[in-house]
Amino acid sequence: MQHFFQSLRRSSGLIPVLGIFASIPVTSFPVKAASVPPSRKLKSVHYSAAAEIARQSEEIRQLHAELKALALRLDAQENKKQQTATPVVVQADIPQKAVPLNTNELKNEQPTLSEQQLRLAAAIDSIPDQINKQVDKSVSQRIDKKLKFGDWFANTHIGMRMYSNASYVNYRQDGQAAAWMPGRTSAPTSINTPAGNIGYDTKNRPVGDSMGFDLKRFYLMVDHKFNDNWAARLTTDASYISGVGEAIYIKHAYLEGKQSDALSVRFGAADLPWLPFVENLYGYRWVENTSSERANFATSADWGIFALGKLWNGLVEYNMAVVDGSGYRSPFRSKNPDFEGRINVNYAGFTVGGGAHIGHQGQERGQLGQYVYNAAQRYNAVIAYVHGRFRFGGEYFYAKDFTASSLDCNLNACTTDSTLNKKDAGQGWSGWGSIRVLDRVSVFGRYDWAQPFMKSDSHFRDHYFNAGVDWQPIKNIDVGLVYKQENVTNNGYTGTVPIYINTTNGAIGGMRSASYREVGLFTNFNF
Repeated sequence: MQHFFQSLRRSSGLIPVLGIFASIPVTSFPVKAASVPPSRKLKSVHYSAAAEIARQSEEIRQLHAELKALALRLDAQENKKQQTATPVVVQADIPQKAVPLNTNELKNEQPTLSEQQLRLAAAIDSIPDQINKQVDKSVSQRIDKKLKFGDWFANTHIGMRMYSNASYVNYRQDGQAAAWMPGRTSAPTSINTPAGNIGYDTKNRPVGDSMGFDLKRFYLMVDHKFNDNWAARLTTDASYISGVGEAIYIKHAYLEGKQSDALSVRFGAADLPWLPFVENLYGYRWVENTSSERANFATSADWGIFALGKLWNGLVEYNMAVVDGSGYRSPFRSKNPDFEGRINVNYAGFTVGGGAHIGHQGQERGQLGQYVYNAAQRYNAVIAYVHGRFRFGGEYFYAKDFTASSLDCNLNACTTDSTLNKKDAGQGWSGWGSIRVLDRVSVFGRYDWAQPFMKSDSHFRDHYFNAGVDWQPIKNIDVGLVYKQENVTNNGYTGTVPIYINTTNGAIGGMRSASYREVGLFTNFNF
């Protein structure tokens, strides 16, 4: 190109043409349709950065070739014109008195022509820079789009949590090994069992002696933060119980608006105020759910509207919810919603809290053949200490009208409305503790006591405990060697049909007593 521009500057035949080009401002010399034939116009097509640069380089090469051809053509035309012009006889026209030449004009003329040439050359030289700037701008715009897409992923968290176990179970009912629970014999729904909770299905009574693998819970979670005020969460819940089957549900599907630490509002399927709060204090949900849920007087999530927040730098926390009441696995429309709330105080590792649930659990539908039960009520209290290597706590619950009848109608036929109309109540408490004895090893234990049928069968008692060693090879993985035992007693019962309590380990009970023992490896991992 340098040789080409030097030839332009040496070519005196191009001076008139160069004067025309020199009159064009440098800033108005972009590559437009007038300079490039329409067939070679830049197309608005999405290329990669490398393809875009290659295309622009080809355009520059073609433009230089056209300018060179134009200069050669103009030079040829000027030479031809000079050869065909008639010579001028200077001597015949010389006047007697010669007019002196104005040397200043000659001196001024040559610099002016040279300046025009330089301006044209500078304009031509600026073409690649202008094209490169356009290429850089186009590439930058594409990179910005990719960065924005990357920002979306940067504000999105995809996670997973799984509770599973491989274990041996020994079950005895009234001193004998029991077979599988027979099919349901009646239509009424048991309010004692939250509607739709497959994990608590009364048909899932353990066999006498068995071994198997259970996928207690499998959560797939997607969290996205739109900005500092808006976020969303989606969580799927899957479970598989040996001999029972599998089920997949939507546990979380909500939009959250955060005004401040003192107030956030969630709309959709979200955690209820009580159970997830206690599970966080307990720390071993992957081994067993907490006492009020294990006895089927509570569930962990529901569909509704939630308001929660922290006050005074987290000293006080609250969570209030208006929900349909039937649980996240079976969202029903009901005449009136349920209410659940919690408030707790946190100080120096100690937590003291209380909560309540009031409502019809989604059963107040008033349809033909659907009985409208009494409004259920549940009250909870907890005290816990969580700090460093130590985790200790205890929970108490009292519930009434959570059962549909004096007996579980899923197990025993309820023949009259008077049976369904009978109120019942239940209570229970739990104590737990764990100590991290080594950096990656903890020991833990827990004891539960429950009286689920205080009015209909006051003799029925449930005693449960577990103990184990938890090894945590990395932060997100727990492997535990666990022993569980549950004993049901019903001394003084004079009825003719067996009575059971539904738990995640199965429906356990009998005429007088039952025992459940399990030992195995339990795992928890999440990311």
